[in-house]
Amino acid sequence: MALAVESHADRIDETTAAVVRKYGTEFTLALERELVPNIALATLNVLYQPEWTRFVSTGTAEQESTIGAAFGMMVQMRPGFLFGGEARYLRRYDGIGLEELAGQALFVGPTAYFQLTDRSRLTASWSAQVWGRPAGSNAALDLVNFERHQARLIFGVNF
Repeated sequence: MALAVESHADRIDETTAAVVRKYGTEFTLALERELVPNIALATLNVLYQPEWTRFVSTGTAEQESTIGAAFGMMVQMRPGFLFGGEARYLRRYDGIGLEELAGQALFVGPTAYFQLTDRSRLTASWSAQVWGRPAGSNAALDLVNFERHQARLIFGVNF
């Protein structure tokens, strides 16, 4: 079990390229369980991401938040290398208190784990949105609130 907290600050809005003051934090609770010792494991991650944005040109402010859960399974292909898949369900809300649903999406894709040394590791994943819906729409995907594809590359060091 692990609890991770990751903060970020941005000066440019990634969607509109407007000058902003954006602050956010990601809280993740990660659980991992070996299903077959040294061969297969399952993971469950639960996340909450509040974000505050102020547009410099207009002075307007926005708040939004995302909650989600991810379930994954990996199998050891050889010592230090695991490969598997992951499904993530995300819901985006207007406001940091989960006030009004803005949209939801389901992502599915492969994931890999590489043990580089005794103290370092690399995790790579890619997923595509296979289902989604912005609030008030019957669209097959939510491309208003979420990307079509998401990729993550994480380098970790134990100390």
